[in-house]
Amino acid sequence: MPAPFIVKLEHELAASVGMSRSKFALRFKSLVGPGPFDYLLHWRMHLAVRALRGSNKPIYSVAFGLGYESESAFSNAFKRVMGYSPNSLRMREKALQAENGLPHAAELIQPVYVTIPGIEFKYAYR
Repeated sequence: MPAPFIVKLEHELAASVGMSRSKFALRFKSLVGPGPFDYLLHWRMHLAVRALRGSNKPIYSVAFGLGYESESAFSNAFKRVMGYSPNSLRMREKALQAENGLPHAAELIQPVYVTIPGIEFKYAYR
């Protein structure tokens, strides 16, 4: 079940271009590849990686900041999308930084920009 704000966002995006949510989703998928839900999920995980790398905020704080109601739901979604847990990312980053002082998490995702007339999206692949 998509998060409520994602469903609301899909409706708002569809309304802004004068389409029903279902037609918008089909058109979006034909132009972008992933559907709006998958796109937004991956985008949120991209933001999560940036937040986890760029701060010492607790994982639950990052989760709430991205709209998750629990750290567990966020961690499960993160692991499903990224293939590793948020805690694993943090531990890996700390180990790499201790080893040579350089951040290396940028290699974990490769953002791809997709433009639909009037709307720009960024989809993060791992």
